[in-house]
Amino acid sequence: MIAIINIAIVDDDPRMLEEVSRKVSDYVDGRRLRASLHLFADGAELLRSARRFDLLFLDIQMDEISGMDAAKKLRENGTAGHIIFVTVFDEYVYEAFEVEASDYLLKPIDSARFERTMDRVCQNLHRTKDPGLVISSRGNNFSFLRFNDILYCEARNHKMIIRSKTETLECSLKIDELKGRLDDRFFQCHRSYFINLHYACGYEAGLVALENGEKIPVSRLRAREFSRKMLQHIKERAE
Repeated sequence: MIAIINIAIVDDDPRMLEEVSRKVSDYVDGRRLRASLHLFADGAELLRSARRFDLLFLDIQMDEISGMDAAKKLRENGTAGHIIFVTVFDEYVYEAFEVEASDYLLKPIDSARFERTMDRVCQNLHRTKDPGLVISSRGNNFSFLRFNDILYCEARNHKMIIRSKTETLECSLKIDELKGRLDDRFFQCHRSYFINLHYACGYEAGLVALENGEKIPVSRLRAREFSRKMLQHIKERAE
């Protein structure tokens, strides 16, 4: 269960920005949720932010970067947060499916519809106990991989290869970008590899054996830290 919901509200109309902000504030206060609200005057300002958001309200029609274009860029960059579009037009509703939007609210916003949407999204957020990684592969196709399903990630030939229990996917993520999106179950055992410690079952001669039979190199400089992290991981799983 997440402790704080990070929420972004993006609209180039100050009055609408204030209205959505007020509705969100009233909702989280009324349900005694912990939330952090961040307001942006346009899509470009949002994309410059380094913060990761659980929920984003995006106005579709904005001058510099539209909400739809911002949403596509966010998905390409691995954002897995819930996206809710707010607009006066319903002509973009089919495009919303492309970025896996959670809802599409028409202005003026109906309060009952807004609350139903927030109920559904917040229930989903609080139900999520197994986070994952959203990646863009083969153009604009987005894939969601649960962390528990990822065996390892390998940087190879300017691409990132992500090996899961059922498939192998390729994306353009840089290794530093990937590092910021993985959680503590992953360890960078080599400059080109992150392994899921959950699937490590042996270590010998500089190679860690995974449950699927593959062996991943552990660099000399990271060997001691790998042993420490592995012991810590085993202890935490046993508790």
